[in-house]
Parts: sequence; C-alpha cells; structure tokens
Amino acid sequence: MSPNEPVTSLVLPARIISKPELPSRTISTPELVPKVDEPFSTIINKEHVAELSSWVDKKSTMFSLENIPYEFQLILRGSRDGFQPKTFWNMCNGHTGTIVVAKVAGTDEIIGGYNPLAWDNSISGSDMKTNDSFIFSLKNGNIQNSILSRVKYSSRALYYLIMRIRIFMVHILVVVNF
Repeated sequence: MSPNEPVTSLVLPARIISKPELPSRTISTPELVPKVDEPFSTIINKEHVAELSSWVDKKSTMFSLENIPYEFQLILRGSRDGFQPKTFWNMCNGHTGTIVVAKVAGTDEIIGGYNPLAWDNSISGSDMKTNDSFIFSLKNGNIQNSILSRVKYSSRALYYLIMRIRIFMVHILVVVNF
C-alpha cells in the first residue's frame, strides 16, 4: 500500500450478541468429564486432599476441610484405564499440577508425588528442573503420620523416561486452582 492511496474499509452489519451458558468449573477439559456415580478417588479422602493442597501451597498448617483452594480431578485410574506406560503418557501428556497416588497392595500405605510441570511425552530421557515437586506417604489406617519429602536438587527434581515409568500408579489427579 502506498502512502498516497486512499484507505477504504468494508463496513460489516451489526452482529448478534449471544449469551452462552458458561461450562461448569468442575470440568476443565473435555478429557476430564467425570464418570457418573464414580468417586474422584477410591484411595484418598477429603482430609488427604486438604493435606496435599497445603503441601502444594507450601503451607505449614493444613487447610480446613471447608477451605480447600483446589479441586482434584481424576485423569487416570489404573483399574479402569490400565497400567501401561503408554496409557500414562497418552492420558497425562500436557497436564500440569498433577498428583500421583497409589495404595500399596496388602497394606494401609498410600504413597505418591506431585509434579507441577507439564508431562511432555516428547522429551524422554530429560531431567526437569523445579523446586516445587515432592513425594509423600499419607497417614491411613495403621499409618499414623504423613511424610513429606521436598526436592533437594532442583535441577534433577524430575526425570522423564517415556517408556520406563514405573507403573505402580493407581490414580493420577490434576490439581485445579479456583
């Protein structure tokens, strides 16, 4: 366009303004549509959710059950979706703020970990840097105290190895901040 040419514009007719119904906050992506009559977890309870939420926020005291700032949504359930590494990577790829929860067979022990970073199945064999991830063991039944272990060396906090992830996982939860 030359500076000496006149500017012409096309004027469009007024648009219709629609008032769409906004989606529920409990469903953040189409992949996370809850199953009817299925609890979000058969392993952890609301007290565990409050404790895990406090650890995600690095709080020294636990959130009250009425004041939990996160909603946990189930991404993967091993008993429903399978325990294959490919299933894990396909279902978790791209999700951030995830908590892995597993119950040790024949015991009351519940173990897991938190990954604040996105799972990325294109970067196998890579160390991922974060100060915010942690692993844990939750109090349950005969287990009287929860144990929290935070990252010591942030440059080696997580290691993504696509086809060799240990499949002890039963539930993968995404933490949704509201």
